[in-house]
Amino acid sequence: MTKRDYNIRRLSVGDALHIELPYSEVCMHMGVAGKVMRVEVLDGNMAQLWDARGVRFSSPITQGEAGIYTDAKGLWSYEGTYQRSLVIVDMLHFQNVIHTIDRKIERKDGYNRTLMDNIAYLLAGHYSRADELVLYPDGERDFSFQIKRGGVCRMNGGIILHGAGEAFAVELSPQEGVYYSIHT
Repeated sequence: MTKRDYNIRRLSVGDALHIELPYSEVCMHMGVAGKVMRVEVLDGNMAQLWDARGVRFSSPITQGEAGIYTDAKGLWSYEGTYQRSLVIVDMLHFQNVIHTIDRKIERKDGYNRTLMDNIAYLLAGHYSRADELVLYPDGERDFSFQIKRGGVCRMNGGIILHGAGEAFAVELSPQEGVYYSIHT
């Protein structure tokens, strides 16, 4: 993952800045993960999100969920946004899976059950600081992927559908129902 305008900004209660919101559980649930929003630092480890019109967006959320972190020097956040690329090698296969399988997956206990949620997780850089995610079809319902940085593959794996027939993959903590899972 590469950073555009990479700056770490020190913060205090009352400060506000524009942040590309992280792919945290709360931001995923609210549909704002990866979007740039104005975030105000509040007391009590909380943060307020503001929309483009200057109107409060939802109730306050925790600072960590909003992309505000703490270290020995106090509160800080990144200013700026990430540049990432998603390359889909077979768009027809991808669209077919989205329309026939992904939309039917019941979202229960997490944000990583659907194919799109797993792609968002990888793009957020949870596995590697890369600038490109390449998806390849791998069978009828599954995908293999490469995470690249500077054009060099840094990691590869699969996003595999479970609970709808044989997955040919091992999971240490299988879930109930139909869901996608990342395997590396």
